[in-house]
Amino acid sequence: MTEDTPQSRAAAAYNAAADCYDAPALSFWDRFGRRTVERLSLPPGARVLDVCCGAGASALPAAERVGPVGRVLGIDLAENLLARAREKARARGLDNTTFRPVAFSGFTFIFNVEAGKVTSLTFKNPQTTMQMKRVD
Repeated sequence: MTEDTPQSRAAAAYNAAADCYDAPALSFWDRFGRRTVERLSLPPGARVLDVCCGAGASALPAAERVGPVGRVLGIDLAENLLARAREKARARGLDNTTFRPVAFSGFTFIFNVEAGKVTSLTFKNPQTTMQMKRVD
């Protein structure tokens, strides 16, 4: 039996919705993801961490931008969304991507809308920092 936590409830909701992520009504995910990557001006060879990557709306354009010598790691708590991201990466021939499940807890982040990126990560404890280091 799965423990009833905010993370498990969020994972269940996003996993249930994963099959609908490519529906026309949800095309904003891909549009916002592409636009975010355009604003970042990532150089070829860059290493990118996409936190809450979902089905890859930002991770996949980032992988295209950084090219085959760059790396993109997408992390999310929803396994079904990660599976969709992996399928899309495979279909696009993006071998520079990795998608992994991570249970998010112990940190907050601030998204700067003008910059189009996370500008601050705050960790509640040292173990969280170690978990983030182990992800890649």
